[in-house]
Amino acid sequence: MNEILIICDIDGVLANCEHRLEHLQRKEYGAFYGVKMADDIVIEEGRLLLKSLRGSGPVSEAIYYATGRPERTRNLTLNWLEACCIPQAWSERLFMRKDADHRPSPELKVEQVEEILKVRNVISGSSPIDGLKKMATKIIGIFTSETEKLPNIYFIDDDPKNVKAVCDKFPFITGITFDIKRMEEQGKENE
Repeated sequence: MNEILIICDIDGVLANCEHRLEHLQRKEYGAFYGVKMADDIVIEEGRLLLKSLRGSGPVSEAIYYATGRPERTRNLTLNWLEACCIPQAWSERLFMRKDADHRPSPELKVEQVEEILKVRNVISGSSPIDGLKKMATKIIGIFTSETEKLPNIYFIDDDPKNVKAVCDKFPFITGITFDIKRMEEQGKENE
């Protein structure tokens, strides 16, 4: 059975937050991450991307969500995910920014992905060395009782800096930069 691990951002990939961006541009984070999040519209292309990565046939997939949304918005976020029929949106699969954490997003995303990889037993400790060993084992096709088949791992984010940071730290992850505006522009060119 193929195993797939998908780690997905929320804002800009699944949630259209354009109506809140003015607050982000003015660095009004409390307003950006406020009750207006409930008014976000689902980005159908993002939901379809999740569906396509999940595949078909004998596949075991796990979807986790890594978001810069603060922890205080957990219930609102989970309710929104459920209302929009986003798969596997369970509290234990939602990794959020701690309320007082103001680090740059790439640093946060690397930490969140590392936590998820530990939960999934892809890596252990604070180093991706075990994951790299598993990846090398997978590539050369030798599996022993000490190694497991590394799942296909995808990281989806709308910020290319986040994707780069995650893939630099974990080169066995396939990074996907989701850019809905670029997709819309390409769609118009193809018409």
